Amino acid sequence: MKNQAPLNLPALYFDGRKDKTLKIVKKGTKRYKQVVIEEHVSVIKEPESIYVGLFERLQRPLQWIICMLHLNELPLRHLFDYLDGKTSGPSTYNGPIGKLLDKCETRAVVEFESIPENLLLAMLTDGEKHIRELAARRILKARSSPTTGKLPRTFEVPELNFDAKSYIDLINWQETNFDPPILKNQTNDELIQIIEKKGDETMLFLRLPCHTQAVERSVKIVTEAAMSACNKKVRDGIIHAKLASRKAMPKFDCRQDFFYKNE
Repeated sequence: MKNQAPLNLPALYFDGRKDKTLKIVKKGTKRYKQVVIEEHVSVIKEPESIYVGLFERLQRPLQWIICMLHLNELPLRHLFDYLDGKTSGPSTYNGPIGKLLDKCETRAVVEFESIPENLLLAMLTDGEKHIRELAARRILKARSSPTTGKLPRTFEVPELNFDAKSYIDLINWQETNFDPPILKNQTNDELIQIIEKKGDETMLFLRLPCHTQAVERSVKIVTEAAMSACNKKVRDGIIHAKLASRKAMPKFDCRQDFFYKNE
């Protein structure tokens, strides 16, 4: 992806899986095709959900966004079915884990991680004016910190306060200074304006999806290409050609959907 400037990449979404892949293996003086298991990572650009494939280091911070679809349902459902078995009803269970859920509120809370940058973004778009003002103050404080802007950036997971009455108090902000990378184009004057107007002003910044459905579609195409060619560049060409074809003809259920665009 050498032909794309870093400024044209507001956000990168990625996911990967291990696929059966065609490879050329050299044995003596001869070369043979062989199927091996290889991990492939699909990378797309957001917004617009454009597949970008391989890329070099961007030399700038990136916003970390967790896919909510993956986080909320599917992994837990499959894990629960595997460990505890199928449920016996809408609210009853067969296995030992399900039977313990009746007293789950009395058990210890497992460790969780919080991403301060995403907390600040949530506060900046909160419906309460005083929370938006507080977010602006904390971002300004982070920007004035001598450690902000240094590369490579060290990501440290803060401790969570499970006694907090609101999500804004989940972490100790006195020990945490993070400036969300997604706000790099927003000036300090915009933040100061929010503070001066007591949160009555709203900040417009890039909105990104909280799911990776477009990435999942790319993963499927990369998996199909893995068994189509041995060379990485050829596989990448197959992927881009298929995506270009789908863009030109998004629907092809019958012959009348086929068309030829005469330029």
